[in-house]
Amino acid sequence: MREVYRKLDRRAKVIRDLPKDLCPENKVTPQLAARKSLGLHPEVLILDECQEAYSHPEHGKEFGRLATAIVKRGPALGIILLLATQRPDAASLPTGISANIGIRCCLRVMDQTANDMVLGTSSYKRGIRATEFATKDKGIGYLAGHADDVQVARSCYIDAVAADAIGRRARQTGGQRHGPGARRHGRRYGHCRTCGLVRQSRTTTTPGALISCAGFRPPPASFH
Repeated sequence: MREVYRKLDRRAKVIRDLPKDLCPENKVTPQLAARKSLGLHPEVLILDECQEAYSHPEHGKEFGRLATAIVKRGPALGIILLLATQRPDAASLPTGISANIGIRCCLRVMDQTANDMVLGTSSYKRGIRATEFATKDKGIGYLAGHADDVQVARSCYIDAVAADAIGRRARQTGGQRHGPGARRHGRRYGHCRTCGLVRQSRTTTTPGALISCAGFRPPPASFH
């Protein structure tokens, strides 16, 4: 969180130094994000069970301060903070956060208070009631802020097995973007077909090939 917060100032300086004809509204645009030299590509920080961070006895207050700043300044600078919680109350969603989050998604909740905490005051009275979703409505919720009207949206239901497969695929395609089996630190690296992690090959491998852990050594600590 501290690292992302520091990026706010760096990105703000980059935008401030750009000529007005290139950045007339002082915010990141798709055109600016596409220019790799500027380092303004989109960044998304996802924090699940965020109430654990807000309620931390030592770092909770600092986390709330940093998160509020990122929520307020981040979107214009290409940084998006996604917060998820199963306990939507004042402790898990401080006012500074809930008042500045533009897009909200509420899955099934148990009472009016939780419903309005996520979707906004009086949502329940206006008929926007996530309490009416059934147990079988997995991944279905109210989406507010994405369009003029609140919508019922459905996401993909992903269990632990599917999430693991997606993670492996992401690591695989991420490696291909830089060339799987490409030489890093003078060595060859690839992705293990068993665990999906990046490994150093003991033998020369065909770029893109997946080999079991038996044919790999762990990469050095500096490898990313």
